[in-house]
Amino acid sequence: MAAIIGVAIVGKVGGAALPVLILRRNWREATVIGLGMNGRGAVELIVAKAVFLMSYGLLQQGTITEPLLTQSRFTILILMVFITTFITPLSHRGRHPAPMRRHRPGFLPTLA
Repeated sequence: MAAIIGVAIVGKVGGAALPVLILRRNWREATVIGLGMNGRGAVELIVAKAVFLMSYGLLQQGTITEPLLTQSRFTILILMVFITTFITPLSHRGRHPAPMRRHRPGFLPTLA
């Protein structure tokens, strides 16, 4: 399971960071975008559920003899989605620059 999660993280981060680097941005921006895309697990959930249901439908018809996606593999994929989604906000800590605060006279109301 750790291998699946590792491949998922590397694939998502690398797949999102590579275009950023091609556009000549820096590694920090590429990493932030890649890590941000890591938590996008909706597609995996939809594909896993569709394959799981299709697999058992084909089994009942006798088209295939073994399921395309077993219950244990389906569970691993669902756990991978939850773990990578949970990791995303934690991986962003300290990667975003501090918000810029400019003092403009008259911008904030005075207490007097």
